[in-house]
Amino acid sequence: MWMQNRFEFLIQCVYTYDETDKEHPVKLLPNLPHIKQIAIDSTKYKVLLVPKSRRMQATWTTSGIDLHVAMYSKFARVFIVSSDQTKSDKLVSRVRFIYDHLPEHCPKPEMAVRLGKSGDPTKLIFKETGSIIEGLSKEPDKIRQEGASLLHVEEIAFWDRPDDAYKAMLPTIQGGGQMIMVSSARDGTLFEQLVRDQIVDSVDAI
Repeated sequence: MWMQNRFEFLIQCVYTYDETDKEHPVKLLPNLPHIKQIAIDSTKYKVLLVPKSRRMQATWTTSGIDLHVAMYSKFARVFIVSSDQTKSDKLVSRVRFIYDHLPEHCPKPEMAVRLGKSGDPTKLIFKETGSIIEGLSKEPDKIRQEGASLLHVEEIAFWDRPDDAYKAMLPTIQGGGQMIMVSSARDGTLFEQLVRDQIVDSVDAI
């Protein structure tokens, strides 16, 4: 069931942690309308833009989607892209947390972890499916050289030179991959322009 139904996977199998809840920090992703919409839209669109605010759990939702793609798709390459490698590695470790806390009744392939220099996992390798989840920094040369099934892009509204990174992502998307861009709403940024469809070569042109 969870292989075909991404939303049910998210709300029945994805456990998160909440640093503000000292008594019960580990809890299931909640069944909320915006989480359901993200899950549905992530199966429909090549480019999905998710403006977020605090406590929406949009990053946890997308991290769960990263894992779903890697576990249940053949030879998927999932890249989690943030402003620097350390932040990307931390997001990969969030996916690892979800995997480690999957319920026993949730089918999952064996996963190997390749540690990065910072000590956090930078690669999660699924030998049965041939899929990989990897952290990637925002440098255009690194993004451009990698073919991706899914690019999970975090907080691009706070990057310096986001235009260069975005242009480096376009060939991957045009080649058949998918991008989910999750970022805080911030006026005057590339992310706002993309959401409002105010720039040339926007998502509608892909």
